[in-house]
Amino acid sequence: MAGPPSTFLLTLRNRIWRVTFDDAFFGDYRTERQAMEGIADAQRKLASPARIVRAEADRP
Repeated sequence: MAGPPSTFLLTLRNRIWRVTFDDAFFGDYRTERQAMEGIADAQRKLASPARIVRAEADRP
């Protein structure tokens, strides 16, 4: 029986996109596009795809 799927979490804080993978730091990116490209590179190396969750913490 397989466990829950792995998760990438994108969080926008102070105009920086922070990415974590299963609650571990993965990287900080200046744009959402760069963050998604980093995730895409990592996804290609995973045995099974991870889900992606996007959360914005900045409020105007």
